[in-house]
Amino acid sequence: MNEVAEKLTPSQQAYYHAAMYEDFAMIAVDGEDNGRLGQAKQRLLAEEGETDGNNIAKLLSSAANQNRNDLIDQIGNFNRARGRVKD
Repeated sequence: MNEVAEKLTPSQQAYYHAAMYEDFAMIAVDGEDNGRLGQAKQRLLAEEGETDGNNIAKLLSSAANQNRNDLIDQIGNFNRARGRVKD
């Protein structure tokens, strides 16, 4: 998590952490909109808006489930371009 802290906003970090936890524990049986992952997604959508929030959530889920650090880098580049995280 420390590795992604400089690339992701706090709500993105919360969603990524929840996606990693639920994937590891295999407890996402209630669906993405419930539990810790659902709460994190709602914060992400509030911060990013519906379109960007859903797209970022998909990328973060893929990064968590497939160990795809390149997707984290893409989101980090997007965040830097918007001035949301420091270089």
